[in-house]
Amino acid sequence: MPTDESQTIKEVAAILGVPVAPLRHAAERHGFLIMFGRHARLKHEDLDALVQAQLLPPQKGPR
Repeated sequence: MPTDESQTIKEVAAILGVPVAPLRHAAERHGFLIMFGRHARLKHEDLDALVQAQLLPPQKGPR
């Protein structure tokens, strides 16, 4: 049974202020998604690592 340490994708999307679909895709791609049948959850302790995995390197462009 999920504990308070895990949250639904919808709850995490609200916390981060991002849409559900891209969050779910990123969590699945980086191995942070926990599935119980059709129910997807994320561990609260994995949120920082998930956000760090989404950071893009600085782009060098014309000045």
